[in-house]
Amino acid sequence: MNADGSLADEEVLSGWKSSYGARAAIGLAFDPAATPTNLIAYISHQSGVLSNAPDWDGKISRISGANLENEQLLVTDLPRSLRDHLTNSITFRPGENNALYFNQGSNSAAGAPDNAWGNREESLLSAATLKLD
Repeated sequence: MNADGSLADEEVLSGWKSSYGARAAIGLAFDPAATPTNLIAYISHQSGVLSNAPDWDGKISRISGANLENEQLLVTDLPRSLRDHLTNSITFRPGENNALYFNQGSNSAAGAPDNAWGNREESLLSAATLKLD
């Protein structure tokens, strides 16, 4: 990072997207066991559209390699709102190196289906903080 907070020497990580087409990675967390010579990270991703998005489109992948180009799909079919309530905020809790926590967005704006959010109902996984062990 530059002194003013802007990015320097930016690098786009796109090797993991080759089998999906247009995707948006929202959450990113490095594995507690990762090192500068053994990069391991986790990402949440879903289709890159922010309107009329497909339902059950969220995924979590483990990426590794010198350029984080190797992908292992870990979780599929997480709920997805019509717009921008996405699978996000991936983190490891200190002392729990094998448990990945993440927020799963709501399918609605106020807990019930509504026209602005495509009348999608909440599911057992939506609008929740989840743990992947």
